[in-house]
Amino acid sequence: MVDYFEQRAEKTGSFEAQGTLRFTGPDGGYALRFNLLAARPGNFRITLIDFLGRTQLTMAADERTLSLLDHAQARLYQGPAIPENFRRLKDYLPLSLDLTDIIAVFSGNVPGAKGRTAELFEAGRGEWRLKLSSPAENIEQNIFLDSGNMRVNRIEFSDTGGSEAALTVEYSEYQAVNAGDTPFLIRMANNSEASVLSLRYRTFSFNPVLPEGAFKIAAPAQVEVLPWPD
Repeated sequence: MVDYFEQRAEKTGSFEAQGTLRFTGPDGGYALRFNLLAARPGNFRITLIDFLGRTQLTMAADERTLSLLDHAQARLYQGPAIPENFRRLKDYLPLSLDLTDIIAVFSGNVPGAKGRTAELFEAGRGEWRLKLSSPAENIEQNIFLDSGNMRVNRIEFSDTGGSEAALTVEYSEYQAVNAGDTPFLIRMANNSEASVLSLRYRTFSFNPVLPEGAFKIAAPAQVEVLPWPD
């Protein structure tokens, strides 16, 4: 089963999508349109657009540099593409996972399956539960699969031995893309922060042509370039 998830992820290569992003948290929420382009393992670009057609935010990462262009404030933040900087995005784009895992989730795959201990259990209600654990990393994932078609219904992330999932990812509204099933609704509930981020795809395609420099942001005129914010 783990080999199946790894093979599926490897076939993904890159993907492109458009749709609607919604976020709700303790202090309110918002909804924006997005354009998304990503390539495994660590290349990612997302542009957020309001419903008047105004670009609000562009974030891009290659395997060296992480860039965030705040169009409203005319500021471009740049720094190393390291997990610590990616987590600091939460005030702009609360993604809750590291970049490689986000790319896996947004493509409808299972993140971080390779090299982890796997156990399969019957979960009831027409589901199987695949438990992936890594004591060295103190991480545990429970993947709930539809027992009829083996689609992933949800993934729960927790510390090893934790009684509650810190993060729950739900996949639904599957559609056939490139002879495979892809979820067109992805819902990420950060239970520790009482927030929910969801992506509803309008279009989705695997392995598009990648424009040169797709995962870099050049500073537009009259934009202030700053180091990555603390």
